[in-house]
Amino acid sequence: MAFEIRHEGVKRRSGRYPWGSGEQPFQSEGGTFLKYVKILKDEGYILNFKVDEESFPRKLIIALKYHPTMKISPIQKLERVSKPGRRIYKKADDLPKVMNGLGIAIISTSEGLMTDRDARNRHIGGEVICSVY
Repeated sequence: MAFEIRHEGVKRRSGRYPWGSGEQPFQSEGGTFLKYVKILKDEGYILNFKVDEESFPRKLIIALKYHPTMKISPIQKLERVSKPGRRIYKKADDLPKVMNGLGIAIISTSEGLMTDRDARNRHIGGEVICSVY
């Protein structure tokens, strides 16, 4: 599945670049990865992203976010929960609260990818993809 490869790419690249390195290119093949990045933007973990349609293969350019004085990223840890060998499914009542609500878990539901808060409010369970804090 392409999403697993892309998730690992984000995880490996998150610690590779020093603060202030600006925009980082990723190869973009599917809409699932774009939804994943949109959730991170909506929750305030990244500044912005755009898809470079002119290049082949398409590239997704992500502007990383850093604290101006402390020079640290809001993404301290990006942990994969559900893996190809072991999928983790939770009901709406059993969805994890990452760091008592300070972080987010990304859930794959029948209505698409969403955060744990959104899934809990809609009373929808699903596969726990990863947690970010």
